[in-house]
Amino acid sequence: MKVRLDENVSWRVARTLQAFLSDTSGLEISYVRDVHPPGTSDPTWITGFANAGGHAVVSGDANILQHWVDLVAYTESGLIAYFPSPAWSRMKAAGRAAFIMRWWPTLVEHMKMAERGTSWRMPMTWTPSITGLEQLRDPRIQTRAQQRARGIRPLATISQFRPESESE
Repeated sequence: MKVRLDENVSWRVARTLQAFLSDTSGLEISYVRDVHPPGTSDPTWITGFANAGGHAVVSGDANILQHWVDLVAYTESGLIAYFPSPAWSRMKAAGRAAFIMRWWPTLVEHMKMAERGTSWRMPMTWTPSITGLEQLRDPRIQTRAQQRARGIRPLATISQFRPESESE
């Protein structure tokens, strides 16, 4: 499963996750600036990441609901997207990093079962819970028929993270 962090999350968090999860089979973490130059529009890199087999994006854009063009790009790409609550904007860098690291295991578990093309809000709580994630909805595509008409792949994929056990 390929997961990308956007430029609203510190590159240091991406490097920490890459190092921390380096021996995890089936999970690939990347940072948007490693692949695209600064100033690349979200719809451009989102589409490229989705076409390259991307699965999910963790963003630091707490104001995504004010950036409809970007939210539409996430939805139409078929990627699963996660966004912090607006309170994220008032946090300092260390708090933001701690928040993402604290939520990481919950996000990965949620990514395994979430439908493609869905976006989720992480509540500003220190006790992560899959049931605490709030789905963000694009009002233009409320039904599966509307999603299919726009080419959105709303099916979840099953990801295996544990290496196959070796025969003894």
